[in-house]
Amino acid sequence: MHSTSSNTESQIPYFSLSGYYFFYFAAVGIVLPFLGLYFQSLGLSAIEIAQLLAVLSFARIVSPPIWALLADRKGNFLFYVQLASWLSAGLVLGLWWLEGFWSLLWLMAWLGFFWHAALPPMESLTLSHLGSQLSAYSRIRLWGSVGFIVAVLGSGWLIEVYGQFAFLLVTTCFFMATALIAQWNRESPQLRPGSVDWQGLLILLRRPLVWWVLTIALLTQIAHGIYYSFYSILLADAGYSHSSIGLLWSLGVVAEIVLFWFFWRLSPLLHFHHWLLMATLLSVLRWWLTGFFVDSLVLMILAQLLHAATFAVFHAVVVQWLHETFVGHQAQGQALYASFSYGVGGVLGSLVAGYAWSYGGGEWTFGLAGLVSLLASALVWKVKQA
Repeated sequence: MHSTSSNTESQIPYFSLSGYYFFYFAAVGIVLPFLGLYFQSLGLSAIEIAQLLAVLSFARIVSPPIWALLADRKGNFLFYVQLASWLSAGLVLGLWWLEGFWSLLWLMAWLGFFWHAALPPMESLTLSHLGSQLSAYSRIRLWGSVGFIVAVLGSGWLIEVYGQFAFLLVTTCFFMATALIAQWNRESPQLRPGSVDWQGLLILLRRPLVWWVLTIALLTQIAHGIYYSFYSILLADAGYSHSSIGLLWSLGVVAEIVLFWFFWRLSPLLHFHHWLLMATLLSVLRWWLTGFFVDSLVLMILAQLLHAATFAVFHAVVVQWLHETFVGHQAQGQALYASFSYGVGGVLGSLVAGYAWSYGGGEWTFGLAGLVSLLASALVWKVKQA
């Protein structure tokens, strides 16, 4: 029995799977904190920057449902991972010579569509390789967080020393490395085409609680969309160096990793609604600390540590709830969550942030994020009392 388990585990392409997550999220680790600053260096306005980042996020509305359906009906996921990865790597080269707003808008639209399309089939590919050994998923997915931290720390220092040339070079390298290691992966023999029970899915979608939870997730991600779009610009305007900005970003991800690692022990301690209420209320505190006390490094550190609650706790409990609720339709449930919250919420957050920043700067922008989180808390309380 032990021999069979060892043989099965040895057949899992651990290095190539974890390597893909490492480089994919390393690319996220340079794009998320520093793309807005790069656009700012081109002389673009806050509203133009917000619109470009919103278009990049817009694909999350479209891509997850498409690839979730493919995950349920097709079997050749590796082809889609490789295609999306290579097209993303080719498109990112456009950053080297495009500087006008409209040309960058088209570039962000296509880059977002293919870049965000790569991850859903990669998740399906990884889980199909693991089979019954799903506990090994965290050991593979963890390398994505490691890649993010390595990128955000190293890129901050390189940009500080070598300027925006370093941003372009490192971004290109990470996207190319992602495509190359996608080519190195292999298809899983366990993948089988399936079918979609549309009637059962529609019954689930008629449940009011599903839409309450999705609305709360939407509001939470609008606030995070504001953070993703303008946090680095807020810090840079306050006098923080690129390396310090990278350290603060990575601190939030470290807090996220620690929480994910131990949350399976903490999860039974509170009810689903209590976890959501705690996460949304701490979000209010985090965004107001960020907006009104940006000059205090100690409070910025505290605010970033709260990422463990505002993102990791919220994400963990919602994903688990969806998995238990959408029985037989887990892929569609997760896709709906990604599309509605990260997609629509991310786009709205970016756009709202651009106008708020133009009107009143960082205090208005992150003060608004706090108000949106306060509304999410009120909805959680209402659902809990219902």
